[in-house]
Amino acid sequence: MRKTGVFTVVAFVLFSSAFGFAQRAVIPTTTMAMETGNNTSTADSFQGQSNGNATAGNVSKVDIRTLLYPGSTTAIYAHFMPWFGKANHADVGYSTANPNQAAKTVDDMMSRGIQGVIVDWYGRNRTHEDQSTIAIFQEAQKRGFKFAIMEDAGALKADNKTGELIADLIYANQKFQQSSNYMRINGRPVVFFFGVEALPIDWDAVRNQVPGNPLFVFQNSVMFAKSYADGAFSWVGSFGNANDWGQAYLSNFYKTAKNSPKRAVGSVKKGFDDRLAGWGQNRVINQRCGTTWLETFAEVNRNFHAGQQLETLQIVTWNDYEEGTAIEMGIDNCVSVSGSASGDTLSWNISGDQKTIHHFTVFISQDGKNLMSLGAFSSDTRSVDMRKFDMASGAYTVYVKAVGKPSMLNKMSGPIGYTSKAATAVLPPAEPGVPSGAADLAMSLTQTSMEVSRGSSASTTVVMKPSGDFRSKVKLNCGNLPAGVNCSFEASEIVPGKSTISTKLTIKANGDHLATAGKSIGTFAIWMPGLAVCMVMASDRRRGKRLLVALGLATILLFAMGMTGCGGAAKFASDEALASAPSQPGTYTVNVVAQSGSWQKSTSATITIR
Repeated sequence: MRKTGVFTVVAFVLFSSAFGFAQRAVIPTTTMAMETGNNTSTADSFQGQSNGNATAGNVSKVDIRTLLYPGSTTAIYAHFMPWFGKANHADVGYSTANPNQAAKTVDDMMSRGIQGVIVDWYGRNRTHEDQSTIAIFQEAQKRGFKFAIMEDAGALKADNKTGELIADLIYANQKFQQSSNYMRINGRPVVFFFGVEALPIDWDAVRNQVPGNPLFVFQNSVMFAKSYADGAFSWVGSFGNANDWGQAYLSNFYKTAKNSPKRAVGSVKKGFDDRLAGWGQNRVINQRCGTTWLETFAEVNRNFHAGQQLETLQIVTWNDYEEGTAIEMGIDNCVSVSGSASGDTLSWNISGDQKTIHHFTVFISQDGKNLMSLGAFSSDTRSVDMRKFDMASGAYTVYVKAVGKPSMLNKMSGPIGYTSKAATAVLPPAEPGVPSGAADLAMSLTQTSMEVSRGSSASTTVVMKPSGDFRSKVKLNCGNLPAGVNCSFEASEIVPGKSTISTKLTIKANGDHLATAGKSIGTFAIWMPGLAVCMVMASDRRRGKRLLVALGLATILLFAMGMTGCGGAAKFASDEALASAPSQPGTYTVNVVAQSGSWQKSTSATITIR
């Protein structure tokens, strides 16, 4: 009897799991170290600076494009300084000339939605800076990442500055501009200049002797009026009041740009502080806990829209540690999160500005180290009913993570104790067909067309905007995926609430090597019922009962695994084969589906596999 009773429990667990009767177990999807540790190309040893550059931290990888106006096609570039690792510059824990560091840098930029890099270039004669430029260029070549140079006035030391500039630009044409990844507008390579316009340069001679017919783009709106300039870029702005983030400067630049036929490159920044620079002049523009960053984007949005696009945007800067403009290590939004649990209600509060938070993610854990995400929640959410997650009875630790707006630091709450008292074998309540308080939920993608190289991935952002209080959990998945192409979401379950919320979607195309993980599902489906039969036969000596129970359990397992009368094992094997097969070049339409109960919304993206 004892053996039979034990097996009855095993059979019940298998049966209830198959049909959804059992409560949810914690299956870790991430770790505390991953969710709080340094996830940037900043050196782990970097401990921050008094000019506002934060300690290396956990940075929001929400696509930067979500800060721009809807329908933006603006090309987003980051300005890069290539001189770190030299004795006459700040020690930031890495050398920009190191190819491994270059790989980390491009990885980090791409993970934030940046499309290219503009290198502050010191010409062909500055060894360290040129090696750093080449390292970034070579890494960009591998990734399909855009690249451009900005000739710095500091590169031109010779008496004949025109001749030196011509020699530099001929070198740049041969070294960089032959690449398909080099930044072009209407087929012409773009060359930026920083301070060079103040030098005695014969621009007619430069035009006549430099190959490639490049576009010349200079700093500040006054350059739109110069005959030798093909365009202008905005920079930091004027200095005076440290809390003046430069709206007047940017507004004037954009107004001038819209009235000029020449190329315009806008700018965004987190702030400025050159008091640690050897050349500093005590110039400061305060970060204001991330508000300066958001306001410079807002100024772009006040001047441009889907019908009148800003062609290019430059982030000032990626890694100027000495002038306090670096976003590499993340922007501190001065937010902290605290939470508590009362019964089945998890609640949290923040200190700091809510508008710097993109969304909250709730994690649950049994050991405080290995975490499972319970989904993403809008920035105005402050509590959640834990019963909706149907966790198995027991004690847990819960954490609430405030995910910042793009490139802002994420902040994790301390541990929150929660005890689930869920009853076993009770089905969770069905979600409503139409979420409470909302007529609809609009869904869109920031990029609806992506190119993916085999063995690589590309990302876009799924944006959901409720037309009310959308309080039900929305599950995201992909449909119509071709063989060898997989999709994943930063958060596959979200609760929008009243605010627009977004999550990153990554599309990955397999290379030639087949994945091996999980291929045994079909085999498992075949041998599991046989194993169950053997277990029953070993546990009961009465032959008739033994056979009856074995047949019954086999039927249950076959049905639960989708095999009864429908070829379930073949289906599982086929799904696994499709997911792990090599991807094939071509253009495909992939559906992105959001579902909450019987409510469903979908959109699509065009994926081109190279």
